Amino acid sequence: MTATVGLSFSGNLITFLVFYELLTLTTYPLVAHWGDEKSLKASKIYLRYALGGGVAVLMGVVWLTMEVGAVDFEEGGAAEVADFAQSNPASAAIIFALLVGGMGSRRR
Repeated sequence: MTATVGLSFSGNLITFLVFYELLTLTTYPLVAHWGDEKSLKASKIYLRYALGGGVAVLMGVVWLTMEVGAVDFEEGGAAEVADFAQSNPASAAIIFALLVGGMGSRRR
């Protein structure tokens, strides 16, 4: 509950990442719940996807934060991101791929 409430009340991209990773780790026991060989194998695969995706998202968040500062979830909070994307389209595309690819790898 703490992870989901924290995720929904995140004020910026960094707190969103922290609570999203916390949510990912707390769902691990749901995958490994039965404790049989099949469940444990699935849980190892789940952790690989989760940690790999988490590293990609972390790289994207850190890079974006270094370029534009903290990205706040408020009206006009993404204006700096839009300016950065127009002035550095190649870097913005890579950051986008890291963020979307990292989040997308979690739910397969």
